[in-house]
Amino acid sequence: MSTHQDDNGEDRKDRASALFLRYYHFVEAIAFRCAPSSELQSDIVHDAFLDFMKKAEQWDLERDVRPLLRKITQNIALQYWRNHVRNMPEHLQMLAEKVQKKISSDEDQTANSNLDEQLAALEGCVERLSPRYRRLVRLFYFEKVPLERLSEETSFSLFALRKAMCRIRTALRECVERRLAAGERQS
Repeated sequence: MSTHQDDNGEDRKDRASALFLRYYHFVEAIAFRCAPSSELQSDIVHDAFLDFMKKAEQWDLERDVRPLLRKITQNIALQYWRNHVRNMPEHLQMLAEKVQKKISSDEDQTANSNLDEQLAALEGCVERLSPRYRRLVRLFYFEKVPLERLSEETSFSLFALRKAMCRIRTALRECVERRLAAGERQS
């Protein structure tokens, strides 16, 4: 009987792990918004995964886990903020406390609630890019290839690559804004 229970527990852990991987970019986006610095973003995502897996037995994995993942990620980001603030001068501590309050406020919850729509719009906009620009986005933003190395691997000079990335960001921002505005008009 304990073997069946262990198998069921392992199945639950596997399901929880698969769910986290499914929403990995969602968690990463929340961490990006809430992290005290960009260097800590991946640490926050990692800690969110560990926390989610540690308590996988408690979660209802049949329901939408995004609100749960959002809350876990925000709580971990707040812990990082607290640790980050300890070594700051007093005036910077006061500013950091305001950011912490914003992260945990209802106002920020509302701003994060349309994150799914923003991500869907961004994915659609990236798909509309030329294959060459899609490749640049994938390498730079998802695979974290530095611009200098990208310049070596592509036919772009470093200057041209920086300009291209700026144009891509501007085009993506405008495209996402148009899609979100069109979605609001349809609602």
